[in-house]
Amino acid sequence: MSGKINNDAGIRTFAVRSLKVYEEYKKILTRNGIKIADKMDEDMRLYIKQHGKGNAQFQITQFVDENMRACPAFWSSHDTWLDYMKKIDDKEFESLSKQLNTLLDVNSANYRERYKMDAQPF
Repeated sequence: MSGKINNDAGIRTFAVRSLKVYEEYKKILTRNGIKIADKMDEDMRLYIKQHGKGNAQFQITQFVDENMRACPAFWSSHDTWLDYMKKIDDKEFESLSKQLNTLLDVNSANYRERYKMDAQPF
């Protein structure tokens, strides 16, 4: 950490599940010149970065929303998707078609940007 004063700092206590593991952890950090507080700060920041927004694909609100519509998983087989599409009503089919077109538009724009192209080759 830098030598600057951190007005957001504080002291917290925590439990360890195994004193043996904690002592080994502390020994390794000390050997590498790392303070426990700095390592914990690094670990917490990484965890927040990776999990702070939750999983955008599966927010809990999707499962409690009365308007949620279930469909096969994205990577399901051709036959699974075909069977699903044959069973849904026209309104649901139109809604799914719009969503698929949105996904294709996003993919097309990303493809052009990723490969620096004016148009897709397909």
